[in-house]
Amino acid sequence: MKITFLIDVMRRGGAQKILSLILDILSCNGFEVQLVVLKKTQDVMEIPNIKVFYLLGSEKEPLLSNSFLLLESFSNIAKDCDLIVSFMDFITSYYAVLGAKILSKPYCIFVRCEPSFVENNFSQSSINHTLYAMCLQGALRVVCNSRASCKDVEVNFGVLRTKIDLLYNPIDTAKIMRLSQQALEFPKQEGEVFCFAIGRLHTQKNYLTLLQAFKALPNFIKLYILGEGEQREEIEAYLQTHQMQNVILLGFKENIYPLLKKADIFIHTSYYEGFPNAVLEAASLGLPLLLSNIPTHKEIFEDKALFFDPYNAEELCENLKGLIKNTALLAKLKKQSFEALKQYSMESFSKEVLRIFQEVKIALGKPS
Repeated sequence: MKITFLIDVMRRGGAQKILSLILDILSCNGFEVQLVVLKKTQDVMEIPNIKVFYLLGSEKEPLLSNSFLLLESFSNIAKDCDLIVSFMDFITSYYAVLGAKILSKPYCIFVRCEPSFVENNFSQSSINHTLYAMCLQGALRVVCNSRASCKDVEVNFGVLRTKIDLLYNPIDTAKIMRLSQQALEFPKQEGEVFCFAIGRLHTQKNYLTLLQAFKALPNFIKLYILGEGEQREEIEAYLQTHQMQNVILLGFKENIYPLLKKADIFIHTSYYEGFPNAVLEAASLGLPLLLSNIPTHKEIFEDKALFFDPYNAEELCENLKGLIKNTALLAKLKKQSFEALKQYSMESFSKEVLRIFQEVKIALGKPS
């Protein structure tokens, strides 16, 4: 069975890491897979032994005015496949589904977020809702990475429950522990508290609320942010305007784990997440977690983290100050964050990926 996956970009993000795992699992178990990427970015995650096609050579090239070219190129690449799979929300799904319709191919959609929340940020939210609902309802299977996403596509987008699969992202704790052993000079003065945040510098990650909280904190409580993105200039301007010395932008790092191991507390302020990979990575190192009270955070960590309103910088600030003073709670959260990872093993993930695609294969009448 030949499967063509489509994604918007292959930066080194959480969704891209998961996609690379899925492609590897399928290719090692008798499936023929290939990947089509809408735009080639400067920062590219390479996937060994997988055929990859880039439709546009630069992220600066617009999608809309190139739509016919994109659809023609995608259709030529995917014409011999048995199944098309969209692996990113909204615009990626539109191209995947249009390509599938042109070729009269079945398709599946992987949902990486809570779509009804994300669409509220679009200026044309109503038309996006209608289009995405049409795409989801016509899919052979819709694969979500949280219970919240499953509920959202069923209740708000009209997808039949029998079509929906839940596939949690995995966490490779052994690999993270191994990579975290890399030697690293990262000096810390007596009395300093190191807080870390990880993620693309984007409005979704809600960094401005995080900065507002740290503006009210003393300089011995430091925040290190790992990640790059389009919001860097805005964040730098904020730090300069408020003369903040306790927030440091570390940019993108190939191996974040030796740095993350230096943290005393991990903070994640996102307005929404499909599945918070960065939080699980922090939990795998036993870090106490201070998280926005969004459904996906609470679904995974329940009573194993400290939560705050992502729109309330003062609450975040007070929670952080209280956590620093409460050594017993810090120790408890360190233990509990790691315990929350048990159901997200690589073995479970691999079994679920194969189950989903084997069932699709049977539904399409393909030989084993």
